[in-house]
Amino acid sequence: MLASERENSETIRPILSVCVPTFNRSDFLRVMLSALVPQAQQLNGLVEVVVLDNASTDGTADLLTQYQATSDLHVHRQDKNVGPTRNIVDGPAKLARGQFVWVLGDHNLLLPNALQTVVSRLKQDAHLDVFYANFRCATWPEHWPDSAAGGHDGPFRYVGNPDVHTDYADHWYQVLNANSVFGTQNYAHIVRTEIWANFWKETACQGDYSSGINTYPHTWMLVNTCLHKPAGVFPEPLITIFNGAQSWNNIDTQSKVYLNGLPDLIQTLCELRGDSSQTLLVHLRTPWLFQHLTELIRQLGKAQGFPAMLIALHHSHLPLTFRKRLLLQLWWEHPWNLFRITHSAGQRFWQGRFKSWWWNCRPARWLRTRRTR
Repeated sequence: MLASERENSETIRPILSVCVPTFNRSDFLRVMLSALVPQAQQLNGLVEVVVLDNASTDGTADLLTQYQATSDLHVHRQDKNVGPTRNIVDGPAKLARGQFVWVLGDHNLLLPNALQTVVSRLKQDAHLDVFYANFRCATWPEHWPDSAAGGHDGPFRYVGNPDVHTDYADHWYQVLNANSVFGTQNYAHIVRTEIWANFWKETACQGDYSSGINTYPHTWMLVNTCLHKPAGVFPEPLITIFNGAQSWNNIDTQSKVYLNGLPDLIQTLCELRGDSSQTLLVHLRTPWLFQHLTELIRQLGKAQGFPAMLIALHHSHLPLTFRKRLLLQLWWEHPWNLFRITHSAGQRFWQGRFKSWWWNCRPARWLRTRRTR
């Protein structure tokens, strides 16, 4: 970018700040920025890109230096690793200059012309404080591209939230549901910058993944500030995310996310909506979520042993009745469970009884056959 263009961009407040927190993921960041930066440059200062480098020790710094030489990319490098929660919050709450903020992960690839769509909508509905952005879900590494110059429109498995079909919601919480994990994704929300700044002015980040606020700082903020506010909706996906590429994909972090952060968030959401005390259990028993939690507990037991799994479950923020249900499910599915084996054998026998020797050679049938002769 020429010097005169840089000066002009500084005098215009961007309508959108795209904040990208990252740590030691230069391979992902390289592809992500190849989709993001060209789209931002086409909008002549209406979109700023801010990368928050959480003191990476790989090639992230060199990659960002290369981009800064040819584009108006803003980089904030933490002096030390401050943890994922604070690194997410610092961008929108302290550094963003735009009227709205969109936090994207380094494995989130914009579709072609996505930023143009977002900017046009933000101009049209500038009175709204929050927008919900739908997304596609692909699989890493199967679907991950080598490059995404100007945007990525490759294969994917499903749409993140197929239940949204309108451009507006009377209340922000109406776009949340269990199948889309209650809007816990950073990239699913575009929020007015003042909301980020005001909320985190009086709130501190303590202990990553220890509670709802330190697991989902963005969604926790919205639950406490925008729950009943009207929201704009982008029903058509704007980005593709890649399941399996998340930075918190290891079993230890996943257990904290789903055993502590998610129950806290859902409980708070239920309380502020005035739902009954049983609504939390109803949400947790959603088939997809219950199966995911069951598999998570199973994998935790395999990785760390049965005692460690029991301790993690005991200290989790899940309701006691739900913890018992998970243990019962694991007990029932155990390969050496005599009750399950007997039950399954009985079901197979009863379903195939019409083909069995016992059913077709009963004395009563034999006698009836004799009478008809």
